[in-house]
Amino acid sequence: MALFDSKTLCNPCYFCWHGACNTDCNGSYRWRFCVVSRGGMKIGIDLTWQTDKPAGVETMVGEVLMELVSRKEVQLMVFVLRGSTRVYKGISVREVRSGWLRHVDLYLMIRKESLDVLWQVGGWLPLFFPHKLKTIQTVHDLISADHPAWFPQTGFSARWSWYMRVGRSLRRATVIHAISHWTEKQIMRLFPDTRGKIIAAYQGVSAPDQIRTEQIPKYIQTPFIVILGTIEPRKNIPLACEAFLLFAQEHPDPHLVFVGKRGWKAEESLMAIETLQKALPGRVHVEFYVTHAEKWALLSGASAVLMVSHAEGFGRPLVEAMSVGTPVIASANSAMQEVVEDAGILVPPDDVQKTARAMWRALYHPTLSDRLIELGSERAKRFSTKQMVDCVLETINKTTS
Repeated sequence: MALFDSKTLCNPCYFCWHGACNTDCNGSYRWRFCVVSRGGMKIGIDLTWQTDKPAGVETMVGEVLMELVSRKEVQLMVFVLRGSTRVYKGISVREVRSGWLRHVDLYLMIRKESLDVLWQVGGWLPLFFPHKLKTIQTVHDLISADHPAWFPQTGFSARWSWYMRVGRSLRRATVIHAISHWTEKQIMRLFPDTRGKIIAAYQGVSAPDQIRTEQIPKYIQTPFIVILGTIEPRKNIPLACEAFLLFAQEHPDPHLVFVGKRGWKAEESLMAIETLQKALPGRVHVEFYVTHAEKWALLSGASAVLMVSHAEGFGRPLVEAMSVGTPVIASANSAMQEVVEDAGILVPPDDVQKTARAMWRALYHPTLSDRLIELGSERAKRFSTKQMVDCVLETINKTTS
């Protein structure tokens, strides 16, 4: 039996859950898992933190669910907010109320269902859970601790969130799963008392078996560079715009495509994009939402993918691009340099000229592009959801033995 119903559809958003949609996405959002009867470790995953507009974390969660549902030794249960439109077949689903009542409902349901493990793949652990429950807290990054101005919460709200949600979750978790070694170091620096229970395991990326480049909108001409990610301050979009303008003044053919939903505090970034569009009419495009198929078509058809963020806990678009043979340009900082290593071009995130030069090298250097494609394809093979889940479950098993 196929893992997904052939008629499964997803949101017309560039961050769809892997493998869940067909190419005729019409906006409804449904997950349909095949029915599986199994025994073994009972794992619960809290999905009550999800939003209506999925982003990179939701993409990772989708791949984790696919991996867990394929394992006979796992009984899987998910917790969702009451009224959620997502449908899960073959997975036990429990609905909880929103707000503070979410924490109460989660406690009662976890206790009633006698879960062995609660894995918080996104968001933070609930305030209450049974004392003997083993918990896994996945941490994507703690960038808000060092740069609170980049994020929407400020003042008392930010302090409450940091103490009650982040600190409490990390200290109470049985195992802390960091998605990169850079994130692991962040946790150890900010919460040194958690050092002995942290593991670093990269998230995986799985490209579709077939990518239809005809999904690329006709008005986007080749060659083009893609910037993929939520539009927010830490993405460093003003510098990317300035660098592309410098590059484009000498090279009249390349286009630039922004793909990502509007995030918090996006005004400065959107203003920079608008200014660039006026300076280069018809060559700068913004796609706030694209289908799963269109996202992969853009990544595959691009001449390069650019990510010059101030900081990233992983940098999933870089691995996605490398997996389909597209050269990447990334900031030489945070987890991006760890993920890319020598398989891409690394640039200082505050250097406009070096970023513009990197664009030229990725698109026009006579031999570098082919070399980056080869190195990137090999590098992407090191990021496996199966290996990540193996590592996390092996660690939690040792703590429960």
